[in-house]
Amino acid sequence: MVKVAGEGSMLGRTDQQTTSSNSITVPVDESTPWQTSGGVQCTWEGEATQIAQSGVQFKSVTLRANKLAALVPVTDELLEDAPSLNAYLGRKVPEKIAFKINDALVNGDGVNKPLGLLKSPALITQAAEGGQASGTIVFKNVINMASRVYAPLRPSCVWLANQDIEPQLAQMVIPASSGVSSPAYLPAGSGLQGNPYSGSLMGRPLVFTEACQALGTVGDLILVDMSQYLSVMKSSGLRADTSIHMFFDQGLTAFRFTLRLGGMPWWASSIARAKGGNTLSFCVALAAR
Repeated sequence: MVKVAGEGSMLGRTDQQTTSSNSITVPVDESTPWQTSGGVQCTWEGEATQIAQSGVQFKSVTLRANKLAALVPVTDELLEDAPSLNAYLGRKVPEKIAFKINDALVNGDGVNKPLGLLKSPALITQAAEGGQASGTIVFKNVINMASRVYAPLRPSCVWLANQDIEPQLAQMVIPASSGVSSPAYLPAGSGLQGNPYSGSLMGRPLVFTEACQALGTVGDLILVDMSQYLSVMKSSGLRADTSIHMFFDQGLTAFRFTLRLGGMPWWASSIARAKGGNTLSFCVALAAR
């Protein structure tokens, strides 16, 4: 599990729950702080007046932990010739599982797998700029995306990005009315002599992942607070089992790895503003261009 939920895994950023069964039922409150009806309400009251009553308003959501598995038959000869094969499988399989989890958290359709960010009904897709060239990312894309994230969530947001957008970021500038532009993105170290492999946009970490979509398509750049994503894992964690019986007549040993994991956003929709026209969400993706 240490390898599955390692540094490159998005699972550790989610709101993680564990269960001894294969599912979990949780209460969800979808009311906003400024909502004037339904759920808990606060009112200004005069002295010695009866306080208006209100109540909690929950709906129950059941999340199932789906099975992610790998079955690897290995010949007896290979086991004898490669004594370190156990260590190899113990490293390789968790790498494969970690990618499958990342991909599901971003792209999953919710059918026998988690519901991903890009399939979430709460996702906001920020439109590209008028006349913007295909396969590009410009400064206004970034600031407009940030403006659509619910403000209290911004301190815990991260940018998820396909690695192919990096040249776009490196050339992105802040336009100036005087005609002199300045760089909009500088990775850690500020310069080619520094560390170009980590950086931030608008003060939030930038995480490159193969789970993001190709440059120019929806999902190549995502701004999200992953703590607003609920994940549930069976308390047994990643199970590793070995058997000689399944392929006994073929001289094969079967290595089986199983993990039960489910996930979905806490948000069922984007939210309307108290004052303002644009909706807000925990997750914003850049539209195709």
